[in-house]
Amino acid sequence: MILLVLFVFISVSEASNIDGKPPSHGTFNNLTKTREFIDKSLLIEYILKSRRHIYIAAPPGFGKSTNLQMLKEFFALEVDSSGNFIDPAKILKTEEDFQSPREEVKISASTSTERGTFITDTKGQCVYVNVSKPNGSFGHPLRNYDTFSQLKIHKKSPKLFKAQLARYPVLLVNYESLSTKSFQDYVRSFRLMISKLFDPFSYLLKRNVLTQGSKDEFSLFHDLKLNKELCLDEIILGGERLVHLLSIYHDRKSIILVDNFDVPIRKALLASHLDEESFRRIMWSTSQFVELLIKSRFVSRIVVTGNLRINVTEGLAHISILENEQLFRYYGLTEGDISILARRFDKQINITDVKNWYGGYTVTRECHNLCNTRSTLSYFGTGELKLYRNESHKFENLKKIFNHKSMRRNVQNNTRTTLDTGKKIEQSHLEHLRLAIFNPKQTLTISDKDLILQILLDHGFYSVKDKNRLYVPNIEAMLDIKKLL
Repeated sequence: MILLVLFVFISVSEASNIDGKPPSHGTFNNLTKTREFIDKSLLIEYILKSRRHIYIAAPPGFGKSTNLQMLKEFFALEVDSSGNFIDPAKILKTEEDFQSPREEVKISASTSTERGTFITDTKGQCVYVNVSKPNGSFGHPLRNYDTFSQLKIHKKSPKLFKAQLARYPVLLVNYESLSTKSFQDYVRSFRLMISKLFDPFSYLLKRNVLTQGSKDEFSLFHDLKLNKELCLDEIILGGERLVHLLSIYHDRKSIILVDNFDVPIRKALLASHLDEESFRRIMWSTSQFVELLIKSRFVSRIVVTGNLRINVTEGLAHISILENEQLFRYYGLTEGDISILARRFDKQINITDVKNWYGGYTVTRECHNLCNTRSTLSYFGTGELKLYRNESHKFENLKKIFNHKSMRRNVQNNTRTTLDTGKKIEQSHLEHLRLAIFNPKQTLTISDKDLILQILLDHGFYSVKDKNRLYVPNIEAMLDIKKLL
């Protein structure tokens, strides 16, 4: 039995119904100043060298949102109070003039800082401002330079750092803000999400770079009084229209970051108050928003993150952190990371105890093990080995299914529980599973059972060994499964 191996530890702590929300530091810059910070900044280099459009799948609590915030703060271009682009190439060149002579760095063509690298097909008027760093000034003209210049990305890839810092308009969208209380609430929350997406770019209206028609289009999506007239089919165009306007203004392409892609789909899947058509429309609209951006010639890169490996659209490469020999380094915590944290928190810890409670997530091929970042940091904060994650509460509507003997056996039995983990989850399979969950006359198929196991795997209840065999990775996951059943 999968469960039997770890039952002996349950008496240590049944505590905590904490939802496991990540600690809020406001910005990535603030996080770097805390004891909790572990430098994963070389993810920036990985992103630039990987496929243009990727979906990164990882269990909850492994640092997905933090890493997206890091990417945003590194790549996002800056403007002054008048909406003028602050050109990092000129600032960093001025810095070199002030410092002692050193060998001039020649940027390779692949990371060129020349403006031609970013020009799109749009004939816009790109607005620049020449900002030099004056003697005796406090702070750096580039808001995030001081943060990232202290990290591995600067130390190990200085050419890339100089060529890519503060170069792009960046759109960060968090699908967790989308409501599934009703379909009407979902549409309203989508309108609000799009309005907030436009917020940081209000400077586009300050100058006469955009035509009046383009400014009106900006206001149509940004102004809540105006965008409430837009239907779902229209409001999902907001991202694609914004990158077009940004391209006209800056003569450069945007980077798109989408966090928690699967959250509204998972919530809608298990929402008995939604009908089948509403569920399909939610899946379609979340995917269509991304697909339009993938097809846009005004987009440089897209990084989508989520727990479930949902097949979104063609052109989006899926990568699991637990199945990639490079990507795993930038998510979760390694044994080395835990040793660093122990020194910072001045704790005498048994690393084996920490791994038994929060680790055991195996990385394919490399045979490395990762610990859940959020739970491990919670432990360092409280000093208590106990349950911090609470994923089971998300799946209350599956409890009836778990009462079926065959399904319960699949969840518990590690001698027979195997799964083809390489497949993406098709949206049509989610529709079929939803029918089985809420229709008492519908019987669970083998595909339905495998899909449930896949969902639980993607949410960190299990890990995988021997390519396709499921196992419970740690005590915390064990306690969460107990609550689930």
